[in-house]
Amino acid sequence: MLNKKQIRKWCRALRNPKYKQVKGKFFGEKKNEYCAQGLPVYALNLAINEVLDTTWYFYLKTDFSISQLNDSNFSFNEIADILEAIYLLEVLK
Repeated sequence: MLNKKQIRKWCRALRNPKYKQVKGKFFGEKKNEYCAQGLPVYALNLAINEVLDTTWYFYLKTDFSISQLNDSNFSFNEIADILEAIYLLEVLK
């Protein structure tokens, strides 16, 4: 599972306008196009197994996957807010 430092890095990347959001796949066809779950793996070079462990924990806490949020109408900024609330502020224990 990702640690708090890695979660912060992920949230900063989600808020960085250089990364563009795509839906239905981990990364887009153009440079810097990712889904919220693919961004930490492909752009930040975080281990896929740690990202998947983290996203599984998220699903167990919320009944939603990060991919579902990404492919709905949640922006990268909104997803970053949710990640921070769950992992950094520990709103759901």
